[in-house]
Amino acid sequence: VVDAISTAAFAMVEVSNGSLSSYDTGFGLYYYGQGNYSFASAIEVTPTRYLIGGQRHRLLVTDPDLNVISVHVTNQYNAANNGRGGDIQAIEVSGDVAFVACHCWGQVNREEADKSPTGEYTDVRSAYAVDITTGELLDWFQPDFSGTAGPWALAVDKNDCLWLGTDAVQSGQKAARGVVTLCEADNLADRPGVTAMLSSTSGAAFDAAANAIDNDYRTNDSIAAGFAITLPEDTPYLEIDLGAVRSVDDVMLWARTDAERLDLANVHIWASATSLDTDDWTELRNNPAVTEHARLGSHGGKRTLTIGVNRDVRYLRIEADFTGAPDALQLAEVGVTGSDLPLGDPITLASTFKTKERVVLHWDPSGPVTVFRDDVEIGTDNDGWFVDLDVEPGTTYAYRAESPAGQTASVAVTTDGGGAPAPTLTSTLQTRERIVLHWSPDEQVDIFRDGVLIAADDGWHADIGLAAGTSYIYRIETPDGRTAELIVATQP
Repeated sequence: VVDAISTAAFAMVEVSNGSLSSYDTGFGLYYYGQGNYSFASAIEVTPTRYLIGGQRHRLLVTDPDLNVISVHVTNQYNAANNGRGGDIQAIEVSGDVAFVACHCWGQVNREEADKSPTGEYTDVRSAYAVDITTGELLDWFQPDFSGTAGPWALAVDKNDCLWLGTDAVQSGQKAARGVVTLCEADNLADRPGVTAMLSSTSGAAFDAAANAIDNDYRTNDSIAAGFAITLPEDTPYLEIDLGAVRSVDDVMLWARTDAERLDLANVHIWASATSLDTDDWTELRNNPAVTEHARLGSHGGKRTLTIGVNRDVRYLRIEADFTGAPDALQLAEVGVTGSDLPLGDPITLASTFKTKERVVLHWDPSGPVTVFRDDVEIGTDNDGWFVDLDVEPGTTYAYRAESPAGQTASVAVTTDGGGAPAPTLTSTLQTRERIVLHWSPDEQVDIFRDGVLIAADDGWHADIGLAAGTSYIYRIETPDGRTAELIVATQP
């Protein structure tokens, strides 16, 4: 009671004159049993919402008239302390999102209007987020902290990063020391052209849009929600093709909450800029282009696992060593942090030699490329040269070279031979001043004398006005490029 006015955990004051305002005190803050009192430990006010945090880690989202939009409670249901102790410690609003810090390590539950539990439990480890418009818990924000008291201070900076002053000793798989900064990660797996495949032994395509490698780093979806993958021993890995070489920092894995305790046990990640063309671990380890990144052990049943890669790669293969750990690797989400690489210098592609049965390609600068013929991959090479022996005479092919960084160059090549034969050119008459030419088959051609176009004709041509006793080089050329040559001299 303040100035004879009953309050419930806090007081409301009129700005105009400083007087207390009365309000319905039965809207939802409670004492936890140690003393007959209740209090509000954190309050945040926006033009449309009040966010009031109190004991039992109880958060109320109300409108300005204290009509309750939602109530969230942690450590009250199914908790080791039977719901006793603890409080909301800080609230920070950014846009339509309220970040909430509490001394809570367990589950958060949204209550019904009559304060009965809904049974909609979600894991929380000292911090969670709520949509202040709808009052709904936001499952995309679930940092994985280890500590005791939780965060005591929250702040959002101009880059939309959340800063937490906390006693957490671990954030995910990284050590924490008093202050933790959480920024929205750039998930390289959420890019156009990214594909994924369940192991080559099964050859099963993987719907990235409906499964684990896109979206928003969810951490608690289960297989019942249609958002999870399980990798048992007969499908031992998930391989992600980032579409081009990227600068990868970390690969983050989130286990399903309905998975077994060893769901992130003995995880290995293979990383390479070029295709991983074997399932044999010994061959992978002997390949200098492939690196292995592993976190061995069960990690105490943690639901998240971060493995550092820290290199430029295109292909990532995630699998588990099931020796002594028969449980399957069960994932709700995969994230890949890092950045795009600059494409680098452009490449040029040319054909340096061709016959009826081969085409030789050269690109500059030399380096690893994948070679495509008519949009079908036909091979890779590193030194700037590629020989294609699988060609037909007289056929035009479209070649493309693509570097790991995504640079491309193209060239069209027509092999020799094939099509109509070249014409046969003869001279049927020579005098002191004229030469008569004949070619077979009888078709329209351009006629060149000593490299100069002199006429066009269709089987016969008389070249007059020539010098006596002089040799001339004649060449005919059909419209489709077939040619014939002949050296002829006039009479002396």
